[in-house]
Amino acid sequence: MIGGFLVSFTGSMFAESALPALIAVGVPPVVWLTVFRTAGMVLDMGTPFAMRFLARFSPGRLLQACELVDIALCLTALALIAVLDVPLAAVIVAYLLATTILPLVIDVAEELYIAQVSMASEDAAVRYNSAVSSSTALLGFVIAQPLGAFIAEQSVVLLLVANTVLSAVALTARTVSNRMLPTAPFAQTEAGDPRRKSARRSLWRKATFAFSLGVISPIISGSLALANGIIGGYIVIWTASNGSNLLAQTGIGLFCVGVGAVVGPLTARRVIRRVEYSAAMVTGASMLLASLAVGLLAAVALPAQSAVTTTLTWLALLGASFSRSGAMVLYASARQARLKGETLLGAIGISRSFSAGGTLAGVWLGLALGVADNPFLGLIFAIAVIAAMLVFMVFRRGDTPQLKAAASQG
Repeated sequence: MIGGFLVSFTGSMFAESALPALIAVGVPPVVWLTVFRTAGMVLDMGTPFAMRFLARFSPGRLLQACELVDIALCLTALALIAVLDVPLAAVIVAYLLATTILPLVIDVAEELYIAQVSMASEDAAVRYNSAVSSSTALLGFVIAQPLGAFIAEQSVVLLLVANTVLSAVALTARTVSNRMLPTAPFAQTEAGDPRRKSARRSLWRKATFAFSLGVISPIISGSLALANGIIGGYIVIWTASNGSNLLAQTGIGLFCVGVGAVVGPLTARRVIRRVEYSAAMVTGASMLLASLAVGLLAAVALPAQSAVTTTLTWLALLGASFSRSGAMVLYASARQARLKGETLLGAIGISRSFSAGGTLAGVWLGLALGVADNPFLGLIFAIAVIAAMLVFMVFRRGDTPQLKAAASQG
C-alpha cells in the first residue's frame, strides 16, 4: 500500500508541476495557481460531509477507483491535445480542475485503510504514517516537483504520459494490496462505538466534540495549520530578501524545511516506542514553540542582514518543520489506532476541515500582516496560537482515548 501511494503521489506531483511551468511562460495567468490552491482547501473544509458518503465504500476499492479516474482523465487530456488540437494550457487547467477532488478522496481512503489494518497497534500506524510522510516530503521537495518542472519545459504531453504510466503502476500495487489485506466499508464496522451518537450529533453543530478527544482533538490540527499558514513560505521570502543571493538563500530555506519534514516523522517513529503519546505530543509542541521563539529573536533582536540572523532563521525553519511534521505523524497515528467507527469518521472529517480552514486563514493573515516584509507580527500570532494549543494539550491530556486494545482488555 505504501508503494502504491508513493507512486501515485509522484505522478500527481509531476502533473501539478506543469501549471507553474506554463505560468512562468505567461500561459495561463498566475491567478489560476491561487484558484487551484483555494479550491483544494475549500474541498477539504467539506470533508465532514464527504465522510458520510465515502464511509459507504471499502477504502481499498476507493483507492483503486481514484487511480482509474486519473488514468481516464490523463488519456482524455492526451486525446484532446493530440487528436483535437485543443490548446495545451486549456487542457492542463481542465485536467487539474477535474482532478481537484481526488486528493481529498485518496487522503481520506488512505487514513481509513491504515485505521483498519493497524487496528489495536499504534506502532503499526506510526510506522506507516512516518514512512509515508518522510517519503512524500523527500519526493516532493527533492525529486518530483523539480523533475516535473524540467519535463514540463520540454513537453507537457510527456508529463501526462508519465503520470498515466505511474497511475497504472499505482493501480496495480493497490489492487495487489487490497487482495492481500481486504477492507470493509466503515459504515459496516465498529457500529457499537459508544461515542458514535455524540460524533454524529456534534459533527458540525456542537463544538464540544472537537474538545472531547484530548490530544487527538481536531483543535490540534487546526492550530498547527493556522500557525504554519501565517509563517509558511513568507519567512523564507523574508530571509532570502535580506541575503546577498536571493536564489541561494531561498534554496537553503526550502532545503531546511524539506530536511525537517523528512527527519521529523522518522524521529517520531522512534520516540513513540519510548514515550507515552500525549507526552510526546506536548514535547513536539514545545519544540515548535521554541523554534518560533528563535525566529522571533532573529527578526527583532538582530540586524536583518547579519549572518547570525540568517543562520538562526534557518535553524528556526528546520526546527519548526521537524517538530510540526513529527507531531502530525503522532497525531494521525494515535487517532487511527485509538478511535473507531463513527468517532473516527467524525474526527477525520472535522480535523481535515479545521486544517484546511486554518491554512486558508493563516495564508491570508500572513499576507495581511506583511510577514514577507517583516515577520514580527506574524511570529507573535503564530507563537500565541501554538502556546494556546500547548495549554489545551496539557490541560486536556486526561481526555485522550486510550488504545483500543487496552480498552478491550479492560
